[in-house]
Order: sequence, then structure tokens, then C-alpha cells
Amino acid sequence: MTLIYAFTICVIVFFTSVFMVLNLKFEEASFSNTFILPIGILSMLLVLFLMSKKKYTTAKYLVSIIPPFIVLALSIMTKSHGIADTIYLYMAPRMFTIAFLTVPVIFFGLKNKKELIISCSILLIPALLFDLIHNYFGIYIEKLSAGSATYMVFVGLISMMFLFVFVSILFFQKTGLKFRVRMKSSNAALLSEKTEIVALNKRLEHQAYLYKILDITSENKPLNIILQEVLDVIVFSDSITSKKKGVIFLTNDEDALEIVALHGAPELLKTCSTVQSGDCLCGKVLMNKKLTFCNSVAHDHTIKPEGISPHGHYVVPIEQGEMVLGVINIYVEAGAAKSDSIIEYLEAIANILSKKITSVRNAELVLANKNTLDTTLSELNDGIRYASYLQKSLLPDQSTLNSFFQDCSVLYLPRDEVSGDFYFANGDENLLYFGVGDCTGHGIPGSLLASMSIEAVKHVIEQNMGENPAIILSKLRSIASDRFTTNVDQRYADSMDAALCLYNKEAGVLQFSGGYVNLYVVHADSEITTYTATKCPVGSYEIEQNFELHEVQLKEGDTLYLSSDGYFDQFGMNPDSIKNKPQKYKRKRFLEYIQGIHHLDSQQQVDALSDELEFWQQDLDQIDDVTVMVLKH
Repeated sequence: MTLIYAFTICVIVFFTSVFMVLNLKFEEASFSNTFILPIGILSMLLVLFLMSKKKYTTAKYLVSIIPPFIVLALSIMTKSHGIADTIYLYMAPRMFTIAFLTVPVIFFGLKNKKELIISCSILLIPALLFDLIHNYFGIYIEKLSAGSATYMVFVGLISMMFLFVFVSILFFQKTGLKFRVRMKSSNAALLSEKTEIVALNKRLEHQAYLYKILDITSENKPLNIILQEVLDVIVFSDSITSKKKGVIFLTNDEDALEIVALHGAPELLKTCSTVQSGDCLCGKVLMNKKLTFCNSVAHDHTIKPEGISPHGHYVVPIEQGEMVLGVINIYVEAGAAKSDSIIEYLEAIANILSKKITSVRNAELVLANKNTLDTTLSELNDGIRYASYLQKSLLPDQSTLNSFFQDCSVLYLPRDEVSGDFYFANGDENLLYFGVGDCTGHGIPGSLLASMSIEAVKHVIEQNMGENPAIILSKLRSIASDRFTTNVDQRYADSMDAALCLYNKEAGVLQFSGGYVNLYVVHADSEITTYTATKCPVGSYEIEQNFELHEVQLKEGDTLYLSSDGYFDQFGMNPDSIKNKPQKYKRKRFLEYIQGIHHLDSQQQVDALSDELEFWQQDLDQIDDVTVMVLKH
């Protein structure tokens, strides 16, 4: 545009100078025969006016086409009025019209081929038909002064020169266009590469910050401190904001937002310490569960702290499933453009915080439940220990047995703190009832049955002192059946295995009756006699049988053994077996073992039985309560 202005002004100065020279130097000149020059000046002023109105194409047409025709007309008029007959004033306009063919190339160039062709086609009229037009008005080159003979040669040379200039300009314009296209393509590629590099740098920056945030959230710190450190990382990310302001809310039990982390916006502690669902931007995000972006402080703001400067927000929900755990609110500059990379970055942070908040709350819940369970378990254990104390208080005193037998001891190993096994001893000066009971189950249910059974056995014996053990067991079975019948249609199969002995001290006679629990007597010569119990429990049973009664005349040196099935049924590793798998101890092994230790004191035997069981059991769990009575006659 500057070139057109300069060229137009030069043409104006040229036309003005020629007008003044013609009118001052030549006597024949006057306004009437040089009026064409003011027309040229006015046309160039029109060009300047069109340029000011940004009518650039029209202005280029006028400045490219009008001057040659003005010069042609001026040449004809000056020759017609006889102002000068020199050949040089004839040649100068001719050279001007030829040279002016280069002007459209400069102004339009190859970028505007249509305009270039039109303007050049018009300019060919004065350039090619110069002599013919002069001849039409009666002006012939032969009538001019000296030099006319060389005119045509000179015109040809000048035309070839300007044709070369014309072609050269076109060639360089074409080369320049290709170069500009390549440069434009190269610039576009560089710009695209630069854009990709900037985007990559942002992603790398965000990735680095995410790693830092992951490192922060992996630490064992209070949640509010972790959230504050994460917020500090976010607001100092220059790719997001230069505001250095932000806040993190967490949802409370009333489904409202409470500030837990704040950076650079202390006024929020007064106005936004608690935000209800649906209020302002953060409350709407809590309600709608959707990320919100705004670049104007007036956008959806219902809470506006006094004196707040223009700004915008990214507000991101921290979600866990369908529940919003909190909200991240980051301040950005007013008018800032929405960025998908920033949204992706903030959503990644929200996802990390969601997992951290959830894990912390779950840990707190687990800890609270653990404390509750610990308290409950402690109370339960205290109750069980007290129950064990009460249960053991129901067991007979050792002196009761020692007053009737030479030596006696009991191996009593509950599987749990309390036991479903029990042993008993009741009598008077000459008669002693004693035995072992094994109630259904173990632990607390078994101990309740055992405690009830101890009291029932004591009651029946006291009411039927002197009756043989078979009758006593029958009466106990009746009590058990009645006690555990809750209604006509429902009867629980709660019962006990038991061995009951009646020893007459004066006669040295022992009566025995049992349900599933045998009596074993090892004589002084190590021979074993087994008195088999009736295969029927003391309690509810589909087919009830009468309890069989055995009578034994005891001899000095006899050792009596009553054992629940817990000893026989215990799993362990048999050192004599090639099978490397657990198996039961079994009754046969028990009899062989007591046959080898019967000569020992009763307490020594109990210790040996305990060691044997422990050796057999090794690392396996005890599966049942164990009770073994050892009595030496």
C-alpha cells in the first residue's frame, strides 16, 4: 500500500511539473492545449481518495492505466498545436507507454492474474498503437525534425529492453511466489510443531505434577494436610493460572461443602466456609456432579466477596461412584480460554484425591469398627474367663476322690476357655459316685450344657443315693429329654456321653454304667480289662436303650481310667506311619500307652498323657475338649 501511495504522488508531481514547464517554456502552450494534465492530476487524487476508503483494486487499476493514456493524449495535443516538433518529445511518450507495462506487474503480480491480464491488455493499446493513433490525428514521424531515421530501431531496442525487464519481473515474482509458498508451508509446519511442543510441554508439566501429587497422597499424613499440599501444587502450575488462588471443599454429613484447604483467597473463610448444595458455582457442581468452567466473575456467582477482582474458575467434582466427596475450585484469569488439557489434568487430580479420601475414610471406619470389636471382644473374653472360673468351681475338690482312692488325678484340657467336658464326684462316708461327662459341642454352648449337667447329676445322685449307676443314668436321660424339649414339634438332639461309677469303699466293689464312655482297668500285672458302655447317649436319641450295669471287684494295684473321646479323636502326625498326613490318635494307641505308664503315680501319668498328646498333635489345632480321670486303688 505504501508503494501505491508513493507512486501516485510521484505521478502527480510529474504531471504538475510537466504542466508548469509546458506553460512556462513554450509560447504556443496554454491551458486550452494542456488541460489533459490537470485531468491526470485529478485522477491521481481520486486514486488517493480510493486508497483512503480501502478500495485498493480500483485504485490500482486507475494508477496503472490512466497515466499512459494521459501522456498519449498530451503528446498528440502538443504536436497538434505545434508546441514542439522535436523527435525527442515524440519518443519520450512512446518510451513512457512501453515502460508503463511493468507497473501492473508490480502492483498486481502473479497473485492477481485476472487484474494483471486486464490492465496489461489495456496498456498494450497506447504501447503498440502509439504511431497509428498519432497518424490518425495527422502527426507523422517523417515530418518531425532530425533523427527520424533511427526512430524505429531505437523503439525496437527500447521495447526489447523493457520486454526483458517485464519478463524478468514476472520470473522473479513467480520465484518469489514459490518461495513464499514454501516459506508459508514451512512456517505452518514450524507453527504446528511449535504447537505440538507447547502441548507436549504442558502434558509433561502436568505429568510431573501428577507424580508429585501421587507422592503426596501416598504419605501417611492427616487428610487436611495432604489436601493442602496438593492444592499448593495445583495453584503454582503456571500452565493453569497465574492467579495462585484455589480452594478444596469436602462434603460433610449434611450434604454441604466445607473448606478443608485454601490458598490465596482468605476472604472465602468468611463467605464460603460452608456452601449449601445448589448455591454458587461449587454448590451447583455438588448438585449436578459436572465440571464447570467460567471466565467471568459474574458467571453463576451468587456469593461475591466484597472487593473481589475479575476472574474465572475451573470447578471440578471429586467423585466416588454416584457420590460427590468434594470439589476443587481453581481461580483463572478473567477472559481465559477453556483448555481441554487443563480439564483432563484437573480431572486426573480429582480421581487421585477420590481414591485417597475414600481410603482414608475406609481406614477410619475400619479403625472405629476395630476399636468397637476390640472392646466387644475384651468384654466377651472377660465373660468367658469368668464363665470358666464358674465352671471350674463346679468341679469336685480333689480331696473328695483322695478320701476313697490311694491316688487320683485328672487331665482336663478344654479346647476353648470353657469346656463341654466335665467330671464329678459325690458321695457319703462309704459310697462315692464319680465319672466323666462329654456334652454335645464345645466352647460356650458346650460349657452351658456341661454346667447344667453337673447340677443335674448332683441333684439326681442326692435324690437317689445308693441306686446303681444304670438307674441314675436313666433318670438323667429323662431330665435331659424334658429340659431340651421347647415345644411339641421341635426337639433338639442335645445330650451327653457319660460314664458313672458307684464305689463301695467298705466292700471294695465298683459298679459302672455308661453311655458311649467305657471304663478301663489296668491291673497290677499290666493286663487291661475294658467295661463297655451302652451305645446310647444320656439324652435325646432315636432308639433308647437300657443302660447296662457292670460290677467290678477291685484289687490292690488296679488303676481305673475314664476318658472322653477328645483324646482318641485328636489328629496328629504318626511317627510310625509312612503316610505323611494327619490321622486320629485312636483308642487302641491310648490303651497301649496307659498300659505302659499305669505303674506311675496318677499325677505323673496325667503329665505323661499330656506330653504324649502334645507330641502327637504338634502344630495341629486341638479339635475337642479332653478329659481323662486316673484313679489308683
